[in-house]
Amino acid sequence: MVKMQLTRKALYNTLKYHHPLEAEKWQQENLRSLTLEELFSRLEKLGCIMDKDSFCLFAEEINTPEDFADDLVEDPKKQDQIFLPVFELWRRLLPFKPSFSVITDELDEQIHYYNTGLRDDCLLEALNAVLIALHCFLDKDLSKKECQELLENHTAYDVEGFLYEYLQEFLDKNQTSLAAGLLESFKPFIQDTAWFTLLELRLFFQKESKEAVVVLQQLLSTARALQDPEFYLELLVVIAVNVDKEIFLEIAELALPLLEIEDQLQELLSSLALFWNSLDEERKEGEVLLYLNARKSIPLDQAISAEARRKVRVFLAV
Repeated sequence: MVKMQLTRKALYNTLKYHHPLEAEKWQQENLRSLTLEELFSRLEKLGCIMDKDSFCLFAEEINTPEDFADDLVEDPKKQDQIFLPVFELWRRLLPFKPSFSVITDELDEQIHYYNTGLRDDCLLEALNAVLIALHCFLDKDLSKKECQELLENHTAYDVEGFLYEYLQEFLDKNQTSLAAGLLESFKPFIQDTAWFTLLELRLFFQKESKEAVVVLQQLLSTARALQDPEFYLELLVVIAVNVDKEIFLEIAELALPLLEIEDQLQELLSSLALFWNSLDEERKEGEVLLYLNARKSIPLDQAISAEARRKVRVFLAV
């Protein structure tokens, strides 16, 4: 997803997490590791002498750390350098007064920890805090689109993309209640609804809900309209062990002409093998796996040959 216009802290988080060579050291430093004394020392070096009491007193009439930094100095260059220690001090000293940028900064940080393997309940807490803030915005008559844009522009990470993968993990562990709750809560703030409807379909399959039939037909119409090979492939993964032969093979037939590279073809073959396995069709599964393994040496970005397409059509015509 392409970000529209990142807010100040989201931009600095992007620099902090990705360390581009052109960024200055102060722009990508992790100030969470500094003590309060070190943070106030940073401000002093920039010409702002404050302590904990004066900081909190100054913040009483201000709503956000962004406004705080801008009110301290007029020079735009100094405002940027002052902003980061001010933001960190605000986050620590004023937990009862979180701006949306503070809330989304915590979500960015927890997604970063999660992606590096440090996983705990803090991520769920951060997601819930964002949800509460977004629903408050809805209550204040912001539109769903405005809320979507706020979330997108206040985060360094693609929250929507992350959330999709995160919910997949819950479903992989059969934690359907938790996945369903997050999916329902975030639904008003999701822009790419088609992909999240795939998650709903998977959820209904796991719950053995009759709603799965209706949602599958809806997704099939969506897939035909989108003509997106990746969407078709993901749909095949979801339905591989959940639908009858006619439906699966019909969708695979629709997907095949849209595939462009070897990686996509091998993904389709993997889903097809899983499908035959679910039906205890060992011979057909073995034929697909044998062909799939024979293609493992082909570069994944190589264009699919006409011969390969013909071979896969034979598998789908069974």
